[in-house]
Amino acid sequence: MLIASITTAIATGILAVFTGFYVFFTYRLMKETRRMVDEMTRPDVAIYFKNEKPEKTQSIYFKICFCIKNVGTHTVRKVRFEGDLAFKPQDKAIGDIRWVKNGIEVLLPSEMHSDSIYVATIPKQHSEFYDISDSKANIKVIYEDIFRGKQCFDQQLNLHEIDVYKQ
Repeated sequence: MLIASITTAIATGILAVFTGFYVFFTYRLMKETRRMVDEMTRPDVAIYFKNEKPEKTQSIYFKICFCIKNVGTHTVRKVRFEGDLAFKPQDKAIGDIRWVKNGIEVLLPSEMHSDSIYVATIPKQHSEFYDISDSKANIKVIYEDIFRGKQCFDQQLNLHEIDVYKQ
């Protein structure tokens, strides 16, 4: 009877240790799964310049688009812009674009807003006469995520990173 009690106590102790390991690893797995689901369901907003129509002409102007896109998987609400909205590459300032000025109430997944801006190009052999600081803008995007509340990010946009002849 004593051996049976000792065996039962040892088996119970081993079972308790394995149950503790099981609980610990289940908790870690649940935490990682929750983090992965959180990452997969997060809206992700991107702003950028892109060349609208590549044209190999002798013109000193080219057309670019200022774009915002929700590249995430959930809806973004109440998108607002702050920062260098007076940035004016050529014909109009970023702040003059209707959806930048008024904001965007709802930005669905994969939805994109864009507007064209004309920009003067400077040939590379004359680039030393061009003030590079005029070609950068720091834009802050503020939006609401339905799960996480108010979110924001800063991004520096640079006209010199655009390939004029590539779309």
